[in-house]
Amino acid sequence: MSVLFTIINILLIVFIGIGIFKCVKWLRNFANKVENLDKKIDDVLKKL
Repeated sequence: MSVLFTIINILLIVFIGIGIFKCVKWLRNFANKVENLDKKIDDVLKKL
């Protein structure tokens, strides 16, 4: 019984780790897109 419990715990930790990693990756991509958008808006404002 304890072995099964340990395996479930390890799987949970692995899944949580993957989830956090994906979240961080997604947030970085989102931040990059926002920065690019800011630059584009700045360029447009300068042209005006």
